[in-house]
Amino acid sequence: MKKVISFLLGIVLLATLLLLGKNAIAKIAIEQGVRMVTGLGLKMEEFDFSLMNSFVRIQGLRLFNPSGYPDRVMVDLPLVYLDYELAPLFKGQGIHIEDIKIHLREFTAVRNEKGKLNVDALKPVQKEKKEAKKRVAQPARAAQPAEVKIDNL
Repeated sequence: MKKVISFLLGIVLLATLLLLGKNAIAKIAIEQGVRMVTGLGLKMEEFDFSLMNSFVRIQGLRLFNPSGYPDRVMVDLPLVYLDYELAPLFKGQGIHIEDIKIHLREFTAVRNEKGKLNVDALKPVQKEKKEAKKRVAQPARAAQPAEVKIDNL
């Protein structure tokens, strides 16, 4: 009986920690994911999301330039807010965003001493260029993009 109570107490404690720490876990995952995909640093002061209330709020988002560029920050977004509907996505009806708020404080596109543009330093962009050269002989596939509806921007 003590084992069952201990097990249930452990599950409740774990669920509580996940609910309280979900934003911190997501914030770290996004910052590290952006670093892995683009090679650029990303910092967020606050990250808050809710699947039940269907919103994402980011405060103090900064995307940093790669080394070798005079400005440290490429993008500074004090606020990013999305209020979306989750049901249409699961029904295959595309993405429905009810409200988007974006406060763009700074976006810097600059060339370094070698003449390379900072936004071209994104790894996926370079990878796509190489793959595009390989696919020149292959016919392009007609892919259906997801329908995106935005009510208020």
